[in-house]
Amino acid sequence: MKTKILISVIILLVSINLNFAQDKKKDDITAKQVIEKYITAIGGRDSLENVKDKTTVLRGTVSGIDVTMIIYQKLPDKIRQEINAGAVNQVIKYDGKKAVMTVGENSRDLTGSELEDLKYEAMLDFILKLDELKIKLKLLAKEKVDNKDAYKVEMKFSSGEIWKLFYDVESGLKVKSLKTINSPQGSFAQTTYYGDYKSVDGVKYPFSIKQTIGPQSLDFKVSTIKINTDLKDDKFKIE
Repeated sequence: MKTKILISVIILLVSINLNFAQDKKKDDITAKQVIEKYITAIGGRDSLENVKDKTTVLRGTVSGIDVTMIIYQKLPDKIRQEINAGAVNQVIKYDGKKAVMTVGENSRDLTGSELEDLKYEAMLDFILKLDELKIKLKLLAKEKVDNKDAYKVEMKFSSGEIWKLFYDVESGLKVKSLKTINSPQGSFAQTTYYGDYKSVDGVKYPFSIKQTIGPQSLDFKVSTIKINTDLKDDKFKIE
C-alpha cells in the first residue's frame, strides 16, 4: 500500500464540530441551534465535559486491504493514531504543539493544513470551544442524506479552510461531512458518512464510518470505544 493511502485515513473522526452565525432560513432555525441540537443528541454538555481521554479501535478495508486503526485522544489536545495495513505500519503523534508521522523506518514532521487538522482532531471538547476557536458557521439549504432531510452547515476556520457538515433534521445527529485533505501527495476531496450511533458512558458515537477520498473507498466499523482510562502523556511524547 502506498503511503498516501494511509495519509488519507488520518482524519476520520472527529470526531468534528464548530463560532456561531445567526443566519435564519425558511424554517426559522440558526446554525447555532443546529449545533446545540447535535450536542444534546449525542449526550449533552455535561456528558461531553466528562470525557478526559478516549481510545477508539476501528477495523475495515482500504483498497481491499484489511486495516486496523487505534486512535488515542487526551485532553487538552493530544492524539496518537496507529494504523496497521498489511505489512505497513503507520504512527502519527501530536503532543499539542508538534506532530510527527512515522511509516516503517521513515518519519517526517506534519506541518501546514495537516498539522491544523490534527490540532482539531485532538480536541475531545472541540464542539464545546467554538467561540474560543473563532470558527464561523453558516447555515445552508437542507439536503437529502440517505433519503432523509439534513441541515447543511458550512464551517470556515481562521486558516480559510472550509468544512461542510450535515445533521439529520429529525435526530440531530451528524450524518455526513465534506472537506478537502491536503498532503504532500496533493489535495483530495473527502466525503464521510456516519451511522450506527451507540452510547458509551453517556455519549453517542458513530460506530459505522464510510468514506471516499478521491478514488479510494474506506469502510470502517468501530470495534470498541473506551472512555477515561487514564492515558499517560508518554503515549503522545515526540522524541
